[in-house]
Amino acid sequence: MTKDAPDQSLQITAQLEALEKILEQEFSALKQQDMDAFDRLQPRKTAIMEILGTDGIIDSIKAKTSEESSTPQEEVSSIKILVDRCHELHRRNEILINRKLEAVKGALASLRVGAATDEVEVYTKAGNLSKPKYGAPIKKT
Repeated sequence: MTKDAPDQSLQITAQLEALEKILEQEFSALKQQDMDAFDRLQPRKTAIMEILGTDGIIDSIKAKTSEESSTPQEEVSSIKILVDRCHELHRRNEILINRKLEAVKGALASLRVGAATDEVEVYTKAGNLSKPKYGAPIKKT
């Protein structure tokens, strides 16, 4: 067991707390539709994710804890709680992004001229198919 395990767990905790703050800022930027602020957060988030992903730091802490080690169980459980919290925040941001994308796609689809009437077959009173009305103005309600 190396004596830097407590330092490693403190480093991981600090990085996870920073990631949690970034994810909160991301959500705020997404709610306000401030994509510039959202884009500015991405390099910082990526850097933290790379630090946390290097050489399996979190896995090494878990493995060292399973042995009799100097890393207290409370530190590992607090790290797990932070990881779970960051995962929840990331999922929340992903859901918000997906909803906004669907709203934009829906708005674009509704703006396409004739797209809604091209796919629908309309019958006249006599039971025949009516001719499509291309170039007809959109009715305002």
